[in-house]
Amino acid sequence: MSRGRVAKSVSLPAPTGGWNARDNVDDMDPLDAISLVNFIPRNNNVELRAGHEVFATDMGSTVIRTLHEHLDTNGVAKLLACTNNGDIFDASNPGAATLIGTGASSDIWSWAMMDGFSVGVNGENQCKKYTVGGGLSDTVFTNINLVSDDKFVQVNAYRGKLYFVEKDTANIWYAADGAISGAVARFPVGKIFARGGHALWTATWTRETGANSDDILVIASSNGEILLYRGADPAASDWTLTGRVEVASLLGRRSFFRNGPDLVIITQNGVYPLSALLAIGQANQYSNLSDKISGAFGTAGKDYGSLAGWCGLLHDKGRFGFINIPISLTSFKQYVFNPQNRSWCCFTGLNGYSWVVYKDDLYFGGINGKVYKADTGKTDNNASIAAECHWAYNYLRNRRDEKRFIELTPIMSTDGTLNVTISSDVDFKNKASSSTVTIRANNGQPWNTGPWNSFRWGGGEVYVKRNCGTRGLGRNISPRISGAFSGTTLNIESMQVLYEIGGIR
Repeated sequence: MSRGRVAKSVSLPAPTGGWNARDNVDDMDPLDAISLVNFIPRNNNVELRAGHEVFATDMGSTVIRTLHEHLDTNGVAKLLACTNNGDIFDASNPGAATLIGTGASSDIWSWAMMDGFSVGVNGENQCKKYTVGGGLSDTVFTNINLVSDDKFVQVNAYRGKLYFVEKDTANIWYAADGAISGAVARFPVGKIFARGGHALWTATWTRETGANSDDILVIASSNGEILLYRGADPAASDWTLTGRVEVASLLGRRSFFRNGPDLVIITQNGVYPLSALLAIGQANQYSNLSDKISGAFGTAGKDYGSLAGWCGLLHDKGRFGFINIPISLTSFKQYVFNPQNRSWCCFTGLNGYSWVVYKDDLYFGGINGKVYKADTGKTDNNASIAAECHWAYNYLRNRRDEKRFIELTPIMSTDGTLNVTISSDVDFKNKASSSTVTIRANNGQPWNTGPWNSFRWGGGEVYVKRNCGTRGLGRNISPRISGAFSGTTLNIESMQVLYEIGGIR
């Protein structure tokens, strides 16, 4: 005897677990997403990323491969932009940038700050120094081995000294205390590198030890070897090799960035906090920061690892960090993580070769002689932001029974008008059904004063509940929200699924 079916409703929270490019689609956490493009996973919702806009111009039509924030001792900040035609600009203010240097043979600069000076090297030209009052000029480092300092390709400040990497060698050079010119001494590490290769970069890692902290000099090789030295001077008796770590090949001279006191290292197989790599003998599920997207990251490292443009950055104000992925000489995407819950998403539409945080805001060097301000506004330089949120497949707590899916009801908030495509995939088949709805924030009504299809809930945004018909017969469902959004915010809170149990009753 057949009995009438009773419709059931299940609310699926927004995929705050973020993009999962590691697990099988049939084995994902319900809080994960199959794809999360231009939506940032927060703790309680997923949020459409902000846009970008032109900031500084008149630097030709070339790629801006290096950006550097200079901070004077009096607190004045400047933004330096280095282009691939050998020019260096002051791009500190909106509008036309000011040329301050020219004639460089390489535009891949490395800069370090010490005592109010910025010191820059590029492995081809004379070292540079910069202050706001003194501008940009040459600075000369000399040594008894008569190796020209135009071979210095990377610079780092550690415990009051500048440390330089000599191009295509395993030699590290260091200056005197506080010196931005003058004699440098050689510290060879080739005999320490068990894997061989040349020195790639040095960095300073602040090791937290309870109530105290200790600065460590980190030296990375081209073959994925990390050396850690403690002490104030390689010539002093307290200079000690305190650790050695081997990882996959590093992705260029910018394959590291700071995350608070920690140092994060970008390798061909993943992204690793140095503190986690050194947790030898301890179970540490977060040793690979990018573990959740290991499939996508490994593919990107294999396919694009030889391209220049890899780098990473933490944007505290925006509450996210990211790895810049070069897809070609002119196309880039970013793998983005939430530092609080280590969930990931992917940004597209931001073609930045170089990135910097300047005055707490995020900027990138474009491929057209312009510097852009990122994480601002509601368009991508007046273009729409294409975004997609694709939930993991969900059996709705019942893997056995087939279901007839009737209706999807997203709960979202917005402050404008947008067209949203609501679709669903059933039993791993893409887009069983879809519908496009128009949502207008000014249609919202105060809470509890009208039908619950839109209501205002504090601030300038309107929370919207829209019923969308769906079709599909299967055991699991994967909702999807997508669209090209312009001039509006969009936060996704949850998705309600209305369904009936299928089959003979």
